[in-house]
Amino acid sequence: MKLPPSKTLMVFSIFVLTIVIYANSLGNSFHYDDSHSILENTHIRDLSNLPQFFTDPKTFSSETAMAMYRPFLVTTFAVNYAAGGYEPWGYHLVNIGLHALAAILLALLLNRCFSDRWLGFWGGLLFSSHPIQTQAINYVSSRSVTLSAAGVLLAIVMVSPGCRRSWPVAAYATALFSKSTAVVLMPLLVILRRANAMQLRHYLPFALITGLYLLIIWNNDYVPKSLAQDLRPLGAQWATQTKAVVYYVKLVFMPTSQSVEHTFRVSQGFGEATVVWALLLLASISVLVFRRPIKRSPASSGTLWFLVCLVPTFVIPLNVLVSEQRVYLAAVGVVFAILGTIWLCENRNKLLVPGLVLLGVWSVSSIQRNSVWTDEYTLWSDAVDKGPDMFRAQSNLGLAQINRGEPMAAVKTLRHALALNPRYGKTWSNLGLALEATGDLTGAESAFRMAAGLDPYLAGARNNLGSLMSGQGKLDEALEELRKALKIDSTYVLAHVNIGLVHHLRGDLNSAVTAYHNALRLAPTDVETLNNLALVLADMGLTQDAITKLRRTLQVDPDYEIGRVNLRALELEAQGSVPLQVHLTLVAEFPHRGDLWMKLAGLQGRNNQWGEAAISLESALNVNPESSAVMGRLASAYRHCGKLDKAIELYEQALSKDPLNLGLYDNLASAYAAVGMVDRAIDMSVRALEISPSHERARRNLRILRQPESDGL
Repeated sequence: MKLPPSKTLMVFSIFVLTIVIYANSLGNSFHYDDSHSILENTHIRDLSNLPQFFTDPKTFSSETAMAMYRPFLVTTFAVNYAAGGYEPWGYHLVNIGLHALAAILLALLLNRCFSDRWLGFWGGLLFSSHPIQTQAINYVSSRSVTLSAAGVLLAIVMVSPGCRRSWPVAAYATALFSKSTAVVLMPLLVILRRANAMQLRHYLPFALITGLYLLIIWNNDYVPKSLAQDLRPLGAQWATQTKAVVYYVKLVFMPTSQSVEHTFRVSQGFGEATVVWALLLLASISVLVFRRPIKRSPASSGTLWFLVCLVPTFVIPLNVLVSEQRVYLAAVGVVFAILGTIWLCENRNKLLVPGLVLLGVWSVSSIQRNSVWTDEYTLWSDAVDKGPDMFRAQSNLGLAQINRGEPMAAVKTLRHALALNPRYGKTWSNLGLALEATGDLTGAESAFRMAAGLDPYLAGARNNLGSLMSGQGKLDEALEELRKALKIDSTYVLAHVNIGLVHHLRGDLNSAVTAYHNALRLAPTDVETLNNLALVLADMGLTQDAITKLRRTLQVDPDYEIGRVNLRALELEAQGSVPLQVHLTLVAEFPHRGDLWMKLAGLQGRNNQWGEAAISLESALNVNPESSAVMGRLASAYRHCGKLDKAIELYEQALSKDPLNLGLYDNLASAYAAVGMVDRAIDMSVRALEISPSHERARRNLRILRQPESDGL
C-alpha cells in the first residue's frame, strides 16, 4: 500500500534516525551466546537444513543442552550466513533494520489509534532512540526479541477492515516462531480495542496458531525441559520478577547505569522489604493510571501493555534475573501511555523543545552505549565495573581475557567468579583453558575434571581435557575423553578435529583421515580441518593430494595464512628442499610469523647450531616482544651458547610476565645453579612447589641442590 507523502516522510525520517544512531554498531563483534547459536552452529551453514529448523530444536545451537524452538530466527541466521558468512556487520545490519521496522510500525499504530500523524512520528523517533533498546540491537542473538516484536506490531497494525485476514495471522506466526513471548498478541489486541475490527471468530486463526505452536514445543520436549528447570522456587520467582517490574520502570524512565549484567538479587518471598516497596509502588501507579476507563485512557492502555509484555518473565524461570532486552516490546506501552496522554492535552505544542532535547540526549546515549558493545572485553569490563560481585560478568570477562591473550588476568578473574558461584561447569572449563595457557597443566586438568563432574553434558570440558592430554602425550587418555565429548554431542566439530590430531600423533593416519572427514561432513568449509587433513595426506606421502587440498582451503578463505604457509612448505619439499632449507625460505617470505622463527630455531638447535638458533629466536622476539614463551626459548639458547648472564636476565623477564609457568622456574633454577647462585636456585624450586606441590622436577632439583657441595643441576 502506497503511503501518503506525509507518512512517507515519517517512515523515511524514522528509518534514517535509526541508521544514524546504530551506524557505529556495525563494526561490533558477536557476543556470548552468539558463539553456540551462530559461530559454532553448523546447522545454519547450509540452507538445505531449513526444514529441520521447524522440526528439531537442536538446530538452534551447537550445544544440545541449549536447544530452543525458534525456527524463523534460525532461518534468518542461515540466510545471513549464506549472504556473508561470519562477517558481523551483516548480522548487525539486519538487527538495525528490524529495529527500524518496529519503530515505523509503532508510528503507524499510534497514527491509527489517535488519528495524529505527528504523534506517530514522535513515537517512532523516541522508541528508536531510547538507550534501553541498545542490547536488543547490538546483541545478535537478541534478534529473537526484535523479530518477534516486529511481527506482533505488524499483526496489530494489519488488523483492520481494509486488510486481508491472513496477513496479521502470518505476521503473528512469524513472531511466535521467533520467540515464544509473542503469545501476548491477543491480550494486546484486547487492550488496544483492535478487537473492534474483528469478530470473535476472527480470533480463531490466532488461537489455532498458538495451539499448534504449543503442541510442537510440547512434543519436542522444549516446554517440559523448560518447566523442569529447578532454578528457584515459584514464590521466589514471582517475588523477584515483581521487584524486576519496578526495576524495568526505572530503566525506561532513567536509562542510566545500563549494563549487560545488572546488580540484581533473587528475592526469597513477598515478605522482603524491597518486594513490599515494589508492590506498594505498583499499587500507587495502578491507582493513578486506572482511575479512568481503559478505553478513554491511553495511560491505562499503555500500562496494561507494559505489564502484559512482562508476564512471560513470571512463568519461565531464567538464569538472568533482569535483562534490558526484555523491555523491548513492553516499552511500546510506555510510549503509548505518555504520548497518548500528551495528545489529550490542549497545550501539547509547548512540549516540542523538551521533546527535541530528550530525543537528542537519548540518541547520544544510545551511540555511546553501542561503543560498550564493541567486543566481549569492552562489554564485560563495563559490566564488572558496574557490578563487581556479579558472577556472570566476572565469568564472561575471564573468557574475554583468554581470547585477548591475557591468561594471567583471566585466571584471577575466573577464580573471583568461582568464589561467587563454584557450581558452574563452564567457568571451571574456562579456568582450565586459562591455567593451561599459563603452563599450569596440573591445575588445568583439575579444572577440566571439575567442570565435567559438575556438568556431565558439557561436551566442551571433555574436549578441552582431551586436548590437554594430547598436548602432554597421553594419547590414549586423550582419545577416551574426546570420545566422551562426541558421545555427549556427536555434532561437535572441534572434538572430531582433535580426534584427528590424536590419531595423527599416534601415527594412525587412516583413522586421522576418517576423523577429519567426519568433521568436514558437519562443516565442509572449515579451513582448520581442511588444513589438518592436508598435513595428514602429506605424511602419507600423498604430497600432490595435500597440495590440492590446501589450494582448496585457500579458495575457501584466501586470508588463511597458516594454509598459505603450509602450501608453500609442501611445494618446497616437492622441489627437493630439506627441512632446514624450507624453513629458511619460509622465514624470508613470512618474516612476521614468530612461529616460523621458532620452528627454524628448533631445527638449528637439533643441529647444535645454537648461535644461529639464538639469532632466529631474537627475530621471533622482535615479532612478539611480550611473549614469555619466546623469552624462555631464547634464554635456553643463550645458556647453550654460554651466555648465562643474558639467559638469567631473560628467564627473569619471562617469569615476571608468566609467574605461574613451572618450566620457567625450573630453567631459571638451573641457570642460577650453573653460576653458583645456589640459594636463588633453591628459592626458584621452592616457589615452583608452592604453585604445584606435585611438580616432580622441582622436587628433584631441590634434592640435588640441598646436597652438600652441590655442583648444580
